[in-house]
Amino acid sequence: MNDQIDDTITKEQALHLALDLAKKGLGRVEPNPCVGCVVINERTNKLIALGYHQKFGGAHAEVEALKNLESGEGLTIIVTLEPCSHQGKTPPCANLVASKNFSKLIYIDQDPNPKVSGKGLEIVKASGAKIEKASDEFSKINRQLNSKFFYAFENKATFFHLKWAQSLDGKTSLNGKSKWITGEESRAYGHFLRAQSDAVLIGRETLEKDDPLLDIRIEGFDKKNKVIVFDPKLKSLDDIKNKNVFKLRPPKSVVYLCYETSDSPDVDFLKLKKKPDGEYCLKTLAKDLYEKHSFQSVFVEGGAQTLGAFLKQQEFGRASVFTAPKFLGAQASGPTDSLKFDEISQGSAFEVSDTLTLGDDVFVDLYKK
Repeated sequence: MNDQIDDTITKEQALHLALDLAKKGLGRVEPNPCVGCVVINERTNKLIALGYHQKFGGAHAEVEALKNLESGEGLTIIVTLEPCSHQGKTPPCANLVASKNFSKLIYIDQDPNPKVSGKGLEIVKASGAKIEKASDEFSKINRQLNSKFFYAFENKATFFHLKWAQSLDGKTSLNGKSKWITGEESRAYGHFLRAQSDAVLIGRETLEKDDPLLDIRIEGFDKKNKVIVFDPKLKSLDDIKNKNVFKLRPPKSVVYLCYETSDSPDVDFLKLKKKPDGEYCLKTLAKDLYEKHSFQSVFVEGGAQTLGAFLKQQEFGRASVFTAPKFLGAQASGPTDSLKFDEISQGSAFEVSDTLTLGDDVFVDLYKK
């Protein structure tokens, strides 16, 4: 990208710009975080360089921003996340930043990865740069942008992101069929959201009735998600090879959640654990998916029953809901059908992150408070 700029900018504007740049990596960099980097001259309020992490395995934001910058003397570098200090798919960014001799580094959040966490800041500080943390207003934006990344490292558990398309009366299927409630624009945006997670989770009925591909049909997005099938009694296992999920993935990219595993070589298995009331424990599942499969985030696209289980146990961090201008009536089903509350206050409290009009549909993005 063009990272040599000559424009006027304040420090506050540069922080917002860094976050806007970071957002460009959504759906392309995961499981890495979305990161933006801006270089400014605070004395003259000049924008000198910028960059962002563009794709998984590619150059990090600092590398993109600094590739044509010989020296950082007298300049301030702003990063949305602490520069990495360990060798991964790319060399440590903290060493690169330190080598440029910047006068100051402003960061929005410290990296929650224990391989980094503070070490990158120390490397840059040792080069003589002043270290400054941005205000909490920027951290709130950044932590929501990278909610899955922060949640996984801080809780050592998978972040569940629920998504469904519904009618005005909250129904997601009629006579067992869910295709298509919303329009093409909503479905395209759904693919963009799907690209932001490591795996897609569906229930057995969705697998059997809809036979989805669960791929990402957006130009320029070549990521192939893994698939998780919620099938406690392995009823669909015998026919799994004929399903579309196998047409785009190697067998071991499909994980079955079940009570008793099978010796089938076709898929991977993860045993569900039950709570005292007999229901499967989604909190334990979040821990197991993270520890045994390294999933930072899972996109839950199951039917009413599967989504309802996550809503009932309150085991999710984000819900993306597409609503079409139509009614499906009393014979239809929806994810909230099994929820029973005595008081309005018992329902989940959400923070609305975004609202969009997509064709005739309305999209609402929610984070659980």
